Amino acid sequence: MILQKYKITVVIFISLIFSYPAFNADDWYIVKNLGVVNAITEDYYSVHFASDNGIFSYDKSSEDFFFNVFLSNGIEVGSIHHLFYDFNSDHYWIIQSDKVSMKSSLSDYWREINLSDLGIFSCYEIIDIGNSDDYIWFKTTTEYVAVNPISGLRVSNEFDYSIIDNIKWGYSKYGTAGKNLDITSYIFEDWFSNLETYSEDKQSYIYNSRKGKIRPTVKMKDKNGNIWFGSNQSIILKGWEHSQRLEMVKFGLHTKKTSITYNDGNNNWWFANNSYVSSKDFSSNNLFSISKDFLTNWNEELNTWNYFDSNGIASINMDINKMIMVDQSVYLCTMKGLLYLDLYDNSFRMYDKGFSDIALWDVEAFGESLILATSEGVNEFSIKTNSVLTSNYKIVNELKGMEVYDLFMDDKMLYVASENGLYVSDLIKNDISIISNKKFTKIEVVEGHCLALNDNLWIINLNTKSENMMYTNLDDFCIVDDYVWLNYNSYVELVNLQSSQLWQYSFENGIPGSHIYKVECSDEWAWFSTNDGIAFYNWMRNHDK
Repeated sequence: MILQKYKITVVIFISLIFSYPAFNADDWYIVKNLGVVNAITEDYYSVHFASDNGIFSYDKSSEDFFFNVFLSNGIEVGSIHHLFYDFNSDHYWIIQSDKVSMKSSLSDYWREINLSDLGIFSCYEIIDIGNSDDYIWFKTTTEYVAVNPISGLRVSNEFDYSIIDNIKWGYSKYGTAGKNLDITSYIFEDWFSNLETYSEDKQSYIYNSRKGKIRPTVKMKDKNGNIWFGSNQSIILKGWEHSQRLEMVKFGLHTKKTSITYNDGNNNWWFANNSYVSSKDFSSNNLFSISKDFLTNWNEELNTWNYFDSNGIASINMDINKMIMVDQSVYLCTMKGLLYLDLYDNSFRMYDKGFSDIALWDVEAFGESLILATSEGVNEFSIKTNSVLTSNYKIVNELKGMEVYDLFMDDKMLYVASENGLYVSDLIKNDISIISNKKFTKIEVVEGHCLALNDNLWIINLNTKSENMMYTNLDDFCIVDDYVWLNYNSYVELVNLQSSQLWQYSFENGIPGSHIYKVECSDEWAWFSTNDGIAFYNWMRNHDK
């Protein structure tokens, strides 16, 4: 493989063949936090929800909810006021805080409309958008503006303004559809028994003692008779015109910033956040709140979502550093101990006794034990008894007092990155040896070599222990076969180590957010944890092995 072919005699500062890959929505799958729903529209196949975090959709056929990569591409988050689909012209219209844009259902890109061409000074003047048989209409604070639905140009000829009464207006919280929303007459299913509804200042809301208030933001009835309410709490309310029951729909991430991603090998993805990774805040004051979700589980095959809140484990630190699944148990490393989730009954227990230090950074499984990296060494934790063991492993006893940053298990070989260097231990032979005196924060072992990160990426021959620097000023990396992904925080690069060809990916190419916390990869997919969700990229569609 590549590391056997790779000549590690010089630092790789060679001329790279550089390119920007073209964006293709079919290559990407993105999961995000829904956020506040500002507008709702529908086309023939889907219902679309415009939120502060992009455009999300409901597939009328499969009944799946998902983040719509195709419609969201090129849209700045946090600025969507109106979203409207015109059945007559098959065009989508979007009004953001600073611009109006349109696109055909066949186009990959939004086309910006000059506000001066519409005779509108600011987007904040626009109250509603709608359509008639021949035109797109903008209702502003002073007038009605008719627009050609194909060219996007204002129509200047005189109108019979009686047509205004027949305009089909869109559904936005900034327009009529967001006014005087009353949900007090509805019955709510699939939530909590102490759910109540209230009315305040002509705006009703749902209250629950554990979850707080949920306020509806906008209402729409679709062509199939479904009733939709957006809300201010990442929740959609769904009903039917001939029923008073409303279903609460929640999907996507529980938080916008997501720095921890874990695949348990059973089609399940787990998502959490760590305030130090996402904001470099090392104060560890991110405590559980009784009304806060802190862990998201997504079954990729079924597209189902589950959320875990901190009910019953208040005042425990909720920064998750790492997680691992063993049978039907999930173990989460936190800054205040080991959090245990039993999936049989979804109950939590916190273990914070017996560790060298309760700040737990990493975890690996070996036999009937967990090997844990702490701020004061390595600990062995029994899966059978759920307790810290008095370990006979030399790696545990000889690294006492050392801060340990990362672990890597390769069969029986345990590699440990600590403040005093890089170590390896054969856990069967129970030996220990040092590989490097350098301090590394992340390590991966492949084909007799260790790739190690300490702002710079190094490659270490495990036989000769020779070290060579590959790349500089990195936040993260991931290697697979002949390729290595390099994370520079605001963008990533994919390098073919054989040909030296390089591709750069950032927001313009499909990665959401402005900060990329982590990059992880398989032989087909790469996924990026960012400050605006998780992006999954099918990179093998565009790159040969």
